Amino acid sequence: MIEGPESFTCHYVYVNATSKVQVIRVANVPDWHFERVAFPGQRLLIEAKPEAVVEIYINERASSVLKERIPSEDLQCVWL
Repeated sequence: MIEGPESFTCHYVYVNATSKVQVIRVANVPDWHFERVAFPGQRLLIEAKPEAVVEIYINERASSVLKERIPSEDLQCVWL
């Protein structure tokens, strides 16, 4: 069976190149949830649909602050 584009996912590698703990979330995809903690220097493998946006949060003053939004087309898909 050939899968349609709605079932296509890709793997992306994200590296926390900061000295702070970050929370990585995949946003804007219905029925899709990905949220992980990335420690300084840690690499994460993120599975997401091509239309996804990866959000990077950092903790500042007892709250999470959105630091960056990265559209998946700006990330390189890694084939496993």
